[in-house]
Amino acid sequence: DRLQVNAGAGVAGFNTGITIQTGDGSYTANRGGMLGFFNEDVQVAGIRGQRAATGGWKGNLQFFTHNSTSGNTFGTTFLERMRIDESGNVGIGISSPDELLHIKSGVSEKPVLLIENSNADAGGAALELYKSDTTSEADNDTLGRIKFAGSDSANNKTTYASLIVTRPDITNGTEDGAY
Repeated sequence: DRLQVNAGAGVAGFNTGITIQTGDGSYTANRGGMLGFFNEDVQVAGIRGQRAATGGWKGNLQFFTHNSTSGNTFGTTFLERMRIDESGNVGIGISSPDELLHIKSGVSEKPVLLIENSNADAGGAALELYKSDTTSEADNDTLGRIKFAGSDSANNKTTYASLIVTRPDITNGTEDGAY
């Protein structure tokens, strides 16, 4: 079944429609409904809700874009770009994310995480690692960690270096290292 809505028909810049498509009536894993975005007869993007392959009623949400000047084939010119899995993990460039945010690229020097501030003042962009648990704070707790890892010769993920920041004294008013 399919419901097609041409909400922007006749409005400049909105000569496209939205299609909501249900599943095929089966309870098979890896199937579900899709919200498709079309420009005339070409699907340019889509969001699919899918029953996860892990069984039960678990599901995931997949985001697709068209990446070619011709064709419109899933897995060839219409590729998954991001997924939110049944655990809430978000994968960009990977369909089975291992962490809350997992970004993967097979391109040299990628992925790059860019944090940009375009304001014309003296302030710049920031990356903040914040430990917010206030119930069991203690001296020498780890505040943040940046790991530098790669695969060893047997393809095992290995951490080769890390930057670990702890707080030696958390007593209010006399915090060591605070600024």
